[in-house]
Amino acid sequence: MKKTAAGFLLLLALVAGLAFGAPVPISNSKHNLSTSGTGSIKATTETQICVFCHTPHGASNLAQLWNKQPNSTPPTYTLYGSDYLGTAGAGGGLLYPMPAQPKAKSKLCLSCHDGTVALGSVYNLPGPGGAGTIALTGTAATPADAMPVGAVGYLGTSLTDDHPVGYLYDGAKDLELTVRAWPWNTAVKLDPNTGSGVTSTGTVE
Repeated sequence: MKKTAAGFLLLLALVAGLAFGAPVPISNSKHNLSTSGTGSIKATTETQICVFCHTPHGASNLAQLWNKQPNSTPPTYTLYGSDYLGTAGAGGGLLYPMPAQPKAKSKLCLSCHDGTVALGSVYNLPGPGGAGTIALTGTAATPADAMPVGAVGYLGTSLTDDHPVGYLYDGAKDLELTVRAWPWNTAVKLDPNTGSGVTSTGTVE
């Protein structure tokens, strides 16, 4: 009986871990693009894990010591819209006006997931340094070395079926999205499009 109960508790713990999304280290996730990566897209020779997104030197002017280069010609994204986002309200204005395009923080993710630029294109290469492209396998032929259309993480430039990003919110109605200065010091830590020393733009990213 004790063995059966112990087995049940172990099974319950495993199921709970899966159900509630137990944390997965980057090294064991598809964001590990190094040679030790577990996904189908990985580097041919690069063994460093963090270099695809971060660098201690020569980073972009964005937060997080960002190393991933965006497309030199920014694509135009088609954004999510609904009866709640981007439609006329009772007073004739929009309930939540849709933005022209996603802002910088959303584009950090899109620089890999929109499939418009090489996944290994970085500001600062390991070793000798300087801008360049880390060679990868499993990437698209066109655009060269970008995330292929068939990949699970591929979003493309149409975000119409994804979570809405870039839209302005009403701080009086959406208290959980209240603009606050850095550092976060409240229980709710969802402060869109902000970083150390940067004031929120009041958009959800």
